[in-house]
Amino acid sequence: MPKIIDKIITSPIMGLVLAVVLAIGAFLSGMVRLWLLAIAGSMLFLYLILKCVSFMRRRRFQRAPRFPLVYSKIEHDWQISENGDFLGHSVYRVRNTGKQPIDIIPLEDGRWLTSPEIIKFNCTVVPPDGKFKIVDYQKNLYPDVLSIPGYDRTYVVSWSHKIAPALRKDEEMAFEIRIDTPQTEKQSFTIEGGYAGIPTALPALEATLNLKAPNGYKFKLLDTLNVMDTYGNTNVQEVERIDKPVLSLTKTIITWRLANLIAKHRYYFGYRLLREKNGG
Repeated sequence: MPKIIDKIITSPIMGLVLAVVLAIGAFLSGMVRLWLLAIAGSMLFLYLILKCVSFMRRRRFQRAPRFPLVYSKIEHDWQISENGDFLGHSVYRVRNTGKQPIDIIPLEDGRWLTSPEIIKFNCTVVPPDGKFKIVDYQKNLYPDVLSIPGYDRTYVVSWSHKIAPALRKDEEMAFEIRIDTPQTEKQSFTIEGGYAGIPTALPALEATLNLKAPNGYKFKLLDTLNVMDTYGNTNVQEVERIDKPVLSLTKTIITWRLANLIAKHRYYFGYRLLREKNGG
């Protein structure tokens, strides 16, 4: 029956016109049959309105970005050496919430204020003797066209990888990334300072970042907390929602814990490294 109605009345406007015509005819003639027809036309109009609303909701859902893969947890443990080297270790736990198997982990990246001359990069599954294997991955280095507010041009190291077997519905796997870039953090020792951030190619339920200072130095947090989308715009609501990074009592470790991170965003904060005086 609904299919027949769709063919007869193709839009809410047509339904409204039909209802109005029948109602006027019923009012002028006083015939009971036309009154019934007017009621039926009004019901058809209501049906079309509800169908139109349903269609608009469906279109809005289709336009919104859908991510069958999510990070259930991200753990970053990073350290800066006295020479300004970056020593990074990260663990990503990814889950497939969709219906179809997926074997490609989307493009993820890291950014540096200084172009890395050497990049030591390694990606492995955790545990290495588990069900999943990384069968292929790509790594690229390029200058970013969107600079981080408060800093000059950044340089991006991006990577993506393919796993086997494919991650099926509700399955979860973990992989770790190790990145070492010599002398890319020298700006952290200057007045301008450096920054550390958590990029999110996928939605993340939980993320933690631990940043350790080199021996003989301590951190000073700068007032540059920000959340930026892929177009370089600040997400003010996210900035107000999230917790701020926390300094340890010794000021040698910065810990940042976040929950429910939005995909395609970059969460970051600024800091400076100061030499300790007389051991503190």
